[in-house]
Amino acid sequence: MLDDAPEVWIGYERAFFETVHHRVENFIAGILLPHQNKKPDDPYIRTVMPRMGAIESTLHLLASLECPLERQPAATARQLAPYRSRPGPSMLLPRYRCPSDTSDLEWALLERLLPTPACQTPKGGAPEKWPRRRMVDAIRYITDNGAKWRALPADFGIPWRTVFGYFARWAKADVLRHILDQLRRRLRLNRRRCPWPVRVIVDSQSVKGAESVSKATRGYDANKHINGRKRHLLVDQDGLLVDLLVTPADVQDREAARVLLTRLHAEHPEIVLVRADNGYSGDEFSTWAQTALGITVKVVSRPKNAKGFVLVPKRWVVERSNSWTMRARRNARDYERLMSHAEAHVQWAFITLTTCRLTRRNAQTEAVPTPSAAAA
Repeated sequence: MLDDAPEVWIGYERAFFETVHHRVENFIAGILLPHQNKKPDDPYIRTVMPRMGAIESTLHLLASLECPLERQPAATARQLAPYRSRPGPSMLLPRYRCPSDTSDLEWALLERLLPTPACQTPKGGAPEKWPRRRMVDAIRYITDNGAKWRALPADFGIPWRTVFGYFARWAKADVLRHILDQLRRRLRLNRRRCPWPVRVIVDSQSVKGAESVSKATRGYDANKHINGRKRHLLVDQDGLLVDLLVTPADVQDREAARVLLTRLHAEHPEIVLVRADNGYSGDEFSTWAQTALGITVKVVSRPKNAKGFVLVPKRWVVERSNSWTMRARRNARDYERLMSHAEAHVQWAFITLTTCRLTRRNAQTEAVPTPSAAAA
């Protein structure tokens, strides 16, 4: 068969190597590079390097052969050369595309809001080894798809411990809070609103905790019959996240609101009105908020004798924000050992939501009223 139709064999081999090409590149970038500094007599180097050299030679040979099939040329030695050099932010990484990846416009918004790399600061530091955009894409993948950190796909070409390290450091340094504030400010300006909200809505949401959630950071919500944690969200009139706090599920809403409103007043002193449900009612709590923080707590109750879901005026937007949070599968259940990491996943979900709204085609005019509508 091979003698009668050699072009069929060549086409089959070429298609096969194109199919697994990204796996070969991941192997070179993720496994071989850490072992380059080892001695030549290392058993790993003696075993693997000859095999990779044979694979590279085969790729080069197949790329030089004429194939009747209209396919992309296989990888050559020149294309694989960046993997032999020291990896850096501009290194070639496997080509892929996930639904959670940042677009070029989204990355243009996020890149300027991330912390300055250490190598560009006066104090100095080593250059970052991996591209930041790929790092953000990996974090968004975990949040959006609900995967384990150890199950980060090899297509990203970055060790999962490195991605988790960036996730934890940015969360601890309040980088995500800063990004959310700036993105929310820009989106409100596009909608012809004041950049800083003065009225917010607060609500809580109980979610089940996985076995990784410690006993000290979880509780039982007797009202919702949920054993886990509780998220306390503060959103503006458009449902965009302003602040949040994660507590054990047995913490009362009013007790968590004291901590949340105190922090809110320190960071956003312009906010003077908070709308809430009956869980935040009580003269003692409202008096404390008015006298100590200058914030008016207005309870918006459900209509009497109402059954099922009711669209409560002025307060329904926070319910929609809770559903936006659950769109990211990592937030459908609390898996985090630290409550700060649980807050970070919610913040990443709203960062993705806000950047998508800012970069879609009608973002500039989606809430700008027309002259006829304004007259009406």
